[in-house]
Amino acid sequence: MMGFLSSEQGSGNYISCDISRNLADSLNLLFLLGQIDYRQVSETRKALETEAALLAADRITPVQLAQLERLVGSISNPDESRNSEPDRDLHELIAKASQNELINQLLTALMDSINTFVSDMRREIKLNPENGRRLQAAHEQLVDGLRRSDKNEIIRALDEHFYLIDTNIKGPRGQYDETYDTDSYGIWPRKPTPVEEDTDTPVEKSDNSSDVSIKIS
Repeated sequence: MMGFLSSEQGSGNYISCDISRNLADSLNLLFLLGQIDYRQVSETRKALETEAALLAADRITPVQLAQLERLVGSISNPDESRNSEPDRDLHELIAKASQNELINQLLTALMDSINTFVSDMRREIKLNPENGRRLQAAHEQLVDGLRRSDKNEIIRALDEHFYLIDTNIKGPRGQYDETYDTDSYGIWPRKPTPVEEDTDTPVEKSDNSSDVSIKIS
């Protein structure tokens, strides 16, 4: 049971209760097998983050709002090495403020799977000063929408946020930038890699395309 058992040297195997870690391990395997790509993760993340923020608009506490204000200020730091972590913290705090633990766990797993990729993507976006300003403005608009419980503003802010991310991955014709491939980041195959037949290691695939098992003899 990959991801659901943890091993401790000299102690034994234990059932893991870290649900987000288990989900992240499963996502990493799907990336490795080429069953999912960043486009699908980005679409899923946007759907989950939008719902989390809309729920948070009604449920966020004054303490959490104050934390978001501090984080959005930290993200504006021109030193990219110092604002990547506050960026992630801001999104994680909004997920927690939704008070929906399933959304929180799913988003944590998604971010764990693509964390390095997202950090590098932020640097790419900020190479264009205008895009960097737009990304910061989207974060500020998101926090402002949460402060005022303005759900339309929240949706507009997240639309802008994910537009900047997705268009930075896509080329001028809307094609995903092939420089972001599995060799560089370990998460997104540039093209499906042909599998050479190996009589010693047969691959069994069910009718469900996402259900792949590898039989090791």
